[in-house]
Amino acid sequence: MIDNDVDLLIAGSGGGGLATALFASSFGLKVMICEKSRYVGGTTAISGGSAWAIATVQEEQAGLQDSIETGRRYLDAMGEGHGSGEMQDAFLEAAPAAFAFLQHQTDVTFTAPRIHPDYYPHLPGTTTGGRNLGPDTLDGRRLGSLINLVRPPRPEFTGPFGMAVARSEISDLVRPWRSIRAFRLATRAVLGHAWALLFHRRAMRLLMGNALIGRLLLSLAARGVTPALETSVARLWVENGQIAGAVLRTKTGEKHVRARQGVVLATGGFAANADMRQSMLGSLQTDHFVTFEGAAGDGIVLARAVGAGLAGGSASAGLWMPASILRRQGKRDITFPHLRDRAKPGLIAVGSDGRRFVNEANSYHDVCLAMFRSKKHGETVEAHLICDHAFIREFGLGLIRPFWSRLRPFIASGYLAKGRTLAELARKIGVDPEGLQATVARHNADAVSGTDTEFAKGGSALNRLNGDERFKPNPCLAPIGKAPFYAVRVVPALLATARGLATDTEARVLDQNRRPIKGLYAVGNDMASVFDGHYPGPGATIGPAIAFAWRAACHAAKRDVATDRAAQNGIVRETEHHGL
Repeated sequence: MIDNDVDLLIAGSGGGGLATALFASSFGLKVMICEKSRYVGGTTAISGGSAWAIATVQEEQAGLQDSIETGRRYLDAMGEGHGSGEMQDAFLEAAPAAFAFLQHQTDVTFTAPRIHPDYYPHLPGTTTGGRNLGPDTLDGRRLGSLINLVRPPRPEFTGPFGMAVARSEISDLVRPWRSIRAFRLATRAVLGHAWALLFHRRAMRLLMGNALIGRLLLSLAARGVTPALETSVARLWVENGQIAGAVLRTKTGEKHVRARQGVVLATGGFAANADMRQSMLGSLQTDHFVTFEGAAGDGIVLARAVGAGLAGGSASAGLWMPASILRRQGKRDITFPHLRDRAKPGLIAVGSDGRRFVNEANSYHDVCLAMFRSKKHGETVEAHLICDHAFIREFGLGLIRPFWSRLRPFIASGYLAKGRTLAELARKIGVDPEGLQATVARHNADAVSGTDTEFAKGGSALNRLNGDERFKPNPCLAPIGKAPFYAVRVVPALLATARGLATDTEARVLDQNRRPIKGLYAVGNDMASVFDGHYPGPGATIGPAIAFAWRAACHAAKRDVATDRAAQNGIVRETEHHGL
């Protein structure tokens, strides 16, 4: 018995799943989104929400020049000729049309920053800005009751009482007295948040990943689409050799849904599944992840049950983030990603020998890969971030916020180690005291000269962006000076998975003989990374997720992917958009 009949059934409501639904519904297809949790958004909702893409209309609007050819040179150099050329070309072809359609035809708008370098700024084809598209802030009141469906941001990423804070606002909010502008910004932000709590009991200013998910929801609602929550795909339904629909698990029992054009798997990859991490990550193993806890490989399991093959991850089966762990008695542990503090002046990362092993200001993915490489067989893969009291007061460290945080609870919990001398600190954290003392002495001498003689920290545009320009001559270097000294332990944590379902350029899932499984698509982290485990720039998971959502929707709706000039020029053509 058929309980529902749609054109396209989408499993998962992260950025990839919602974008597929938005594109497909805009093309006139009847879509259904099922989400197993009580919130919409998956990992995208708790992320920075950036989307990395090349030669987009957003870059043009920012007055920046880029091209597909330039992007191809960059990706080829990054992969050293070993990347997935066909899939990368499919991404390069689709992204400009997909992001133009979103910008012109929906409420899902982005802004390209003029300064935000790619993660390998030394490679040919790189840019210093424009490819990292940030979702525009959204006033949550526009969502009405739908705002309650958006997965809340991580509490540790918000200000007091859940206040949404942009990166550019942090320094002013921490020290509002330092200028009239800072005081006005802080006052406006605090009063606005207080008003939202009083009348709505939650933040109404949506930023980053919350803004992207909110904008996707808003645009879907305008097309009459609302996700079905607490509804998961129990199994795919095969009929006449193709995927004809799925059996859904709901609060009221199983439901059979026919999907005339197919099923799209967008469940977020396998980062939260311990067994799949063990079997699919190869030699780079971890117990830690910073994804949504529901990213448990559901889509991969469903596809494998109907003969799907796997691919991707030759460079790395995971995409990585250095993270510190706060253990809390009787509560869930907090795994905190270290995004910005590593580049700030006055911090180094050391291994068990007390020596540095990496340029701390490089991308989070590369720092973790260096962490793996630096360990001998059998050693725990970890590092310690070392700084002094002045650094913590100025910049914070991990979960410790600048200026306002009390350090004693973090020390008592074991999250933060403190030493009156470097040797005492080294003994407390289990690293070689002589090695640490020698390393800090060399670092401090380099800080005075402004040149990191070991790893060239501060030598690239990417490093300098995340440093602090007040510090001269190098915005990423300052002495680790007066005692006491502090350390936080960091480990590699999965930010996303690069190994996943094998697909073709239209996002169709391939079987183990590399033939398309008719009626089955995969996007986002269920799909093998088109960058094969490399990480070209910020938003390098969401950008391809949206591009291949576009390709999957175009294929299902029998539309051309790249020559849709209406989408690229922002012109609605009624005949092409089925009356929408």
